[in-house]
Amino acid sequence: MADKKKVIVIGGGFGGVFAAKSLEKLARGNVDVELINNNNYFVFQPLLPEVASSNLNSSDAVVPLRQLLSRVQVRQARVMGIDFERKIVIVIQGARMTPVELPYDELVIALGTGVDLARIPGMSDHALTMKDLTDAHMLRTHVIGCLETADVTTDTLVKDQLLTFVVVGAGFSGVETAAETNELISRALRYYHNIKPEEIRMYLIEFAPRILPTFPADLADYATKNLRANGVEVLTGVGTKSATSTGVELTNDRVINSSTIVATIGNGPHPLVDALGLDMKWGRIKTNRFMQVPGHDHVWALGDAALIPLNDDPQDDPADYATQTAQFAVREGAQLAANIVAKLKGEPLKPLPTRPRARSPRSA
Repeated sequence: MADKKKVIVIGGGFGGVFAAKSLEKLARGNVDVELINNNNYFVFQPLLPEVASSNLNSSDAVVPLRQLLSRVQVRQARVMGIDFERKIVIVIQGARMTPVELPYDELVIALGTGVDLARIPGMSDHALTMKDLTDAHMLRTHVIGCLETADVTTDTLVKDQLLTFVVVGAGFSGVETAAETNELISRALRYYHNIKPEEIRMYLIEFAPRILPTFPADLADYATKNLRANGVEVLTGVGTKSATSTGVELTNDRVINSSTIVATIGNGPHPLVDALGLDMKWGRIKTNRFMQVPGHDHVWALGDAALIPLNDDPQDDPADYATQTAQFAVREGAQLAANIVAKLKGEPLKPLPTRPRARSPRSA
């Protein structure tokens, strides 16, 4: 690597941060690494439900990117486009939102996913989400508001609706959100003398046959028993047909009246990723096993934005691809960094290792 190369990483989630950190360490002095992100901090997303429940302070779930990546150039800016032919990233930054063109030798796309609830009528308008700190704070404030109103209302139907809470989607985020919200309510009830514990209804709804569909079945069974033991009503094998300001209608035509709907489903492609014109599947950028984007020699993708095969002949089975978890994103970041260094040295690339032993994403 005679000439110093410029590598731009777009996205400050698990994949982007660990790719930038690993790359700087492996190629120190030979590569300039710059990470671009909308915010100047890293959010530990698996902890957001605990922020919502007040079990953690907001500061415990975020780390300044400049502190985490002390040897990496961090740029707080919004990426507006990518010119693959000219190898240019176009960003807008600063108070005046000035457009700037940034050249690169290698580009890493780690933008994660967006939220797309449009497929379920009413969900976009009436559901809370759990993607960032603002969402966590909104959920906590909303839940406390429901308890405040329920404590003083004399209308039984209104009270029932206020004390019914629905979480749609039972992946890791949904399970954590239901459990932490349920705990928040249980702790708070001592201050609301007109609300009895048995008046609380907490629903966790999952279209798949079981919760935590990307985790081992025995772990899902354990989590289900634990949730039910703590008063969460787990409904599996049923989807959500529509949402309104007063509740949800399920695909089995059951209606649950509720003032609180939290959607942890609806992951869709990031708007920029969707506009790049790259080959995609299931809303994710298709890559080879080395995390290179086919047809673009200097472009790589990882994390939730990428569909990374775990074998040489992947089929239409999610198990043939890297799972969208923090655990995988960390591993992808390290391997992608090693592959960029190998490429610049003219050495063989290595594929992402096969599926690791499952564990909680927060341990990654």
